[in-house]
Order: sequence, then structure tokens, then C-alpha cells
Amino acid sequence: MRLEPWPPAVPEPPRPPDATTSAVVPADFNGDGKPDLVYVNSNTGEMKVVYMDGASQLGQDTVGQLGQDWWLAAVASFNGDGQPDLFFRNYATGENQVWLMNGINQVDTVVLAHGRHQLGAQRGGRL
Repeated sequence: MRLEPWPPAVPEPPRPPDATTSAVVPADFNGDGKPDLVYVNSNTGEMKVVYMDGASQLGQDTVGQLGQDWWLAAVASFNGDGQPDLFFRNYATGENQVWLMNGINQVDTVVLAHGRHQLGAQRGGRL
């Protein structure tokens, strides 16, 4: 009988492709009920939100700057306030962070335990 490790291994997420920008992720950052687009320039680390009205661009804002090896992995309301928050993964170190947002303003950072088997927060954040 073969014993499997517990908890089961969580597979590594796929590495981002070598491209100028990350995947473009939709979320409503300006509260108009329409999806806007957030992306990261992988050469510079600059993160932008492009405000959309259907297929029309209304403008854009720079949200922040990411360091090398960080990638925008997901956008969701992680603290339940209805505002889109940003989930990042560092593919070199395995570190994960959530930027809690209010529109395009970062109000807090939650650093998650990294590693293949740990899913809990390292601090008493609301996650």
C-alpha cells in the first residue's frame, strides 16, 4: 500500500508566458457596474487599470509597481467588501500577497504563507 502525503500536494500554477503584459483581467474598479481591465507590464512591473465602457476606453490609471518575478494571479473581493482586490504570486520565491483595494487605492497588504502546502494567512488579516 502506498501512502500519499497529507495534505495532498498543490500543483504549482503555470508560469506566466514571456510577454510584455500579463493576462488582462476584468473587474469593476470605478464602480460604474462595467468591467474595467487590469494588467501588468512584465518588462517594467507597472500595473494599470483601463476604465472601459463596453469596447470603448474611458481612461487609465497606474495602480502600482511590482518587483521582478511578481505576477498578477487573480482579481476578486478577498475581504468581502465588494471591491476588487489583487492577488499576486512571486514565481521565484513562492510568496503570495493580496492587495486589499478601494478602487485603485491599495489600503492594506496581506502576505500569505508560501509553499506548496500552506494556505493560511501569516498575519491576522481578513482573508
